[in-house]
Amino acid sequence: MRKLVIVAHPDDEAIWFSPVLSSADLILVTFPRHPSKVRLTEARELVRRDYPLRLEFLPLTASGAFRQSDWSSRKPARYGVELADTCPAESRERYFANYDKLLAALDHLLADAVEVYSHNPWGEYGHEEHIQVWCAVSELAEKHGCSVWIWDGFSNEVLEERGVRTRLDHYTPLSAEMRR
Repeated sequence: MRKLVIVAHPDDEAIWFSPVLSSADLILVTFPRHPSKVRLTEARELVRRDYPLRLEFLPLTASGAFRQSDWSSRKPARYGVELADTCPAESRERYFANYDKLLAALDHLLADAVEVYSHNPWGEYGHEEHIQVWCAVSELAEKHGCSVWIWDGFSNEVLEERGVRTRLDHYTPLSAEMRR
């Protein structure tokens, strides 16, 4: 695969990467399954089957960690971000496990990639799973020497107005020490 688009959820590819979709060799959604909405998961699969481009789903379930971290003072971690103590145990466990699953599933794809388009380090609007996908993709891109392109559409001022500091907290990629 020369050009990949790797996103967390179905529709992220259209929202963040519409300009590059037609030239992508593969569009990959990492968390197509919703942990509690079977009908939504089934509907996503129906859309995937009729998608006009090469779209594949990993067999992973979203963690349910959305809004389960402290958005005002994010703490980056190798696997994404630290989750709040109030995060349900099942969501927390799935979030941690999903990181290793992402690394295993994406490794061979990034080994052959030249360009990868994926979520940014602050998860666009702060989504924990977007940040997790970024962490896995950036770790593997560094390992395999491919380029990662991200969407950067919000200014710091817009994010600050919304009370979201994720871009500011995650602007600098994690140090090698943090990723270990």
